[in-house]
Amino acid sequence: PLRSVQNDKFGKLFFNGPLPLTTYHLPITDYDLRTRMTKTRILIAEDHTLVRRGIRVLLETQADCEVVGEAATGQEAIAQARALKPDVALMDIGMPELDGLEATARIKQEMPNVSVLLLTVHDDANYLYRALKAGASGYILKGAEVSELLLALHAVQRGEVYLQPAVAKLLVGDYLKRASVAE
Repeated sequence: PLRSVQNDKFGKLFFNGPLPLTTYHLPITDYDLRTRMTKTRILIAEDHTLVRRGIRVLLETQADCEVVGEAATGQEAIAQARALKPDVALMDIGMPELDGLEATARIKQEMPNVSVLLLTVHDDANYLYRALKAGASGYILKGAEVSELLLALHAVQRGEVYLQPAVAKLLVGDYLKRASVAE
């Protein structure tokens, strides 16, 4: 006879006592998934409060993302990165006191394990070059889809470089333009 039925951490039933002829599987719930996976710790650095809070709300709906802090200036971003040690800093370029490019360079110099993803309106090759020189791991435009932002966050968190396709096209176009002038 069965003594007890229990649910293990993988959603399977197991029995203490003689084994039954069939095994029962319970569906894995969203709660189970949220508690099993490692969350990406994100710092949002954006000077526009409404945009910053909107991004926070969006990211907090994702089971694998945890917003650990916010900053409204480049100086605050550096201080928060020091204190909170995020996996990823999602950084705007145009911020008061210290722009996102300089904040990125300082964060990468002090904390090389923090990946920086720049989220910006600047679709200009010069900004892109400056971002890469500062140590940014990714560059995405504010007009991107939410799914692309999430894809970019996870890519830079894994140590990859992410350039939004529109930005990559801009980079290649600028390279070809410079190459043709050099010939």
